[in-house]
Amino acid sequence: MFNFVGTYTAFNNQDAYVDALLGVRWISLTTTLDLRVAGTPYGVSASSATPATYGVVGVNSRYRIMGSNWYVPLYADVGTAGGPNHMTWQASTGVGVALTKMVDLSLTYRAIGFEIKSGNNDTTLLKGLFHGPQVMATFNF
Repeated sequence: MFNFVGTYTAFNNQDAYVDALLGVRWISLTTTLDLRVAGTPYGVSASSATPATYGVVGVNSRYRIMGSNWYVPLYADVGTAGGPNHMTWQASTGVGVALTKMVDLSLTYRAIGFEIKSGNNDTTLLKGLFHGPQVMATFNF
């Protein structure tokens, strides 16, 4: 999965900022089926790559906790490839600390969902939800 987004700062002060974002998400997944008869060289294997491109809109923000170096990062976006139920979304929040003016560390929980449709018959080919914790380091220039 790759995201390419541009942001525009809609609000900014010493304790918070809110960025609006617009961009593109590209997802490519490979599904493999491998069936073998135990103890023999006989079997069947099949593999299929499924790419999808989505336009996304969202918000990225950060709220400083009581004037300290600690903050709460928030991120959310949603996207579509056109038509009903051709969608993807992503959200995360957690806690972070600004170690210096150039380095931030954060621990967040992130979830990403998607639904990829097949060609013209509009049937669901692949649905997914990935979620879990992530540790991030941000370098500000």
